[in-house]
Amino acid sequence: MNPAEAGPQVERRNATAACVEFVQALLERKVVEAVLVPQHVPGAKVVVQTLVTDPSRLEDVDPVAPVLMSNSATMVSSLSFQAPKGRIAAVMRPCEINALVELVKFKQANLDDVIVIGIDCPGTYEPKDYMQIITAHGGPISEQVFESLSRGETPSFDGYELREACRICEHPSPANCQILMALWGADFSSGPVIVPVDEKGREAVDKAGFQSGNLPAHRQQILEKITSERSARGQKILEQFAQRIGSIEGLVDEFAACKKCMNCRAECPICYCRECIFCSPTFVHESNKYLKWARQRKIIKMPVETLLFHLTRLNHMVTSCVGCGQCSSACPNGLPVMELFRTIGSTVQRIFDYVPGRSLEEEPPFTTFREDELEPR
Repeated sequence: MNPAEAGPQVERRNATAACVEFVQALLERKVVEAVLVPQHVPGAKVVVQTLVTDPSRLEDVDPVAPVLMSNSATMVSSLSFQAPKGRIAAVMRPCEINALVELVKFKQANLDDVIVIGIDCPGTYEPKDYMQIITAHGGPISEQVFESLSRGETPSFDGYELREACRICEHPSPANCQILMALWGADFSSGPVIVPVDEKGREAVDKAGFQSGNLPAHRQQILEKITSERSARGQKILEQFAQRIGSIEGLVDEFAACKKCMNCRAECPICYCRECIFCSPTFVHESNKYLKWARQRKIIKMPVETLLFHLTRLNHMVTSCVGCGQCSSACPNGLPVMELFRTIGSTVQRIFDYVPGRSLEEEPPFTTFREDELEPR
């Protein structure tokens, strides 16, 4: 079903119209065979990634919408790791691109036939909050968001806060993309600035019949201001969290409500294992073992090994955590999973001088060994 047929027609002005025109041109001129792009679902209540091959099915494209249902790095992984026949373009936010870079390093994705279109990110709301916001505003809010970004301001809607992961994210603009959709500081009357970043992107923009735009002169100043503000907030939030988990008792207390649903694992773009050890016989115990442990300790918390689950995930992928916050968003009990991974991750990544998603050329610490890697820096 075409989303436009089921939901209210979305008023098209600058930001969304420019995005629609560009991705349509990529398909119409056969630059790519398909595009992975955020689009309104029937009812226009939320925005999800859609894989589109027909240019007429792009009427409700809206990558500016401040909501992230899932980190689409996992979707690009599914589309590319077996080297499909046909080029695709993927419109992605900075945290999604950073996660994709890490998956490429772990051989879970292949970018040979993928054109990554990075879009500036204002931050995102939880899906339930986003739905309430657009209901209160009578429809999509992307033009209000773009207008704020054009002034260099983070968008704000009364009574709602961006996800905490976004409020401390230090990557308001993407790297490692072939084409940039620039929103920060762009002229609201003209829409996003389309800028090819490398030769692959330049070829795609030319074939689509678009002219490369010029980035605003004050864009870098805006990005530095936003990054500084978010970094300062992040340092404060993570320091406070580190104090709360400064002991085993504190860590246990923070995660006491974990029911081991493993939603955080399912939503994490870096948890790519086809077979998770926590779904294997290693952690499927015989009934008598539970009774034995209960007799030994007099009392055990059920389900068992909830904290071990989080610590094992930390051990496996904390060096590659990109801080997208999908783990916390997926938790039904509101556990501070993102804060745990960002707190530990910032320390571990600093030790190894490694920034996940920074470069395709950097080898991840998890797969490499250097004799001096743990020496003081």
